[in-house]
Amino acid sequence: MKSNNNDPQHIAVIMDGNTRWAVEKSLPGIQGYKHGMENTKKIIMAAIERNITSISLFALSSENLKRPAKQRRDLLKIFDQALDEGVPEFHAKLAKFTFIGDRSFFPSYLVKKMNQAEELTQDNTGININIALNYGGKWDITQSCRRLAKMVQEQQITYDKIDEKHIADSLCLADQPPIDLCIRTGNEKRISNFFLWQMAYTELYFSKVYWPDFGRRNFYAAINDFQKRTRRFGNSSIQ
Repeated sequence: MKSNNNDPQHIAVIMDGNTRWAVEKSLPGIQGYKHGMENTKKIIMAAIERNITSISLFALSSENLKRPAKQRRDLLKIFDQALDEGVPEFHAKLAKFTFIGDRSFFPSYLVKKMNQAEELTQDNTGININIALNYGGKWDITQSCRRLAKMVQEQQITYDKIDEKHIADSLCLADQPPIDLCIRTGNEKRISNFFLWQMAYTELYFSKVYWPDFGRRNFYAAINDFQKRTRRFGNSSIQ
């Protein structure tokens, strides 16, 4: 499917409903994440075919990683498999990978794979695939504040010159287009600490469909819904 001039440039996705999908099918919860991983590849392909510039995927939140140890190990195993399969596949399509979040939680072999994926694809000119892992919007803003505080300490800037642009430029994905559309699956209506600053004027789309079942048709329906909206960016249309 070809892109439309009104298509969003940057889509963020909160991939929710994996465990509930598995429970409804009387499967172990981890099976929901395995099927969700397979679906993620299909949705990335749909975004590529639609000529979307960037897609940001909320893979593992900082809250996800507070789960019991066995669940965390299972989730990391699935992520490891996703890297092994997905990076070569999408590198061949000129995708550029960026991983955002606090990597200090992850085993060294996974951090190495993330670094290698970013290095391998850094010069690619296709879609930006941004994977949020152990990420939270509050963490992102905190990191921005720390960077700016260090700049003040090193006399690169004075505190009274710090404005919204300085903060935004210190956040994750500052070099990419603003997030136009955020899709959340799984019949929940909240953003769960995802891109709190970056989504100030983002259009939100909530789907009842669980992530493993959220297919191309659902993805394109979200884009079509976005195209029908009037974006005011805080400005009233009433004169």
